[in-house]
Amino acid sequence: MARVGLTFSDRSEISTASKAGWSVRRIARHLGRCPSVISRELHRNSTKTRRGPLAPGGRRPDR
Repeated sequence: MARVGLTFSDRSEISTASKAGWSVRRIARHLGRCPSVISRELHRNSTKTRRGPLAPGGRRPDR
């Protein structure tokens, strides 16, 4: 039987474990999930910008 999405508790544990330096595989083992589920969750909720840093003054450089 397939599991339904991650619970709030799962997401909280993923966040905490990731900040503590745990690997994706270690988090997956701890939660009994596939590593791909953990990886997708971490990428989905990443706060990194995809377009690169802002130029001085808060603007993106012209191309």
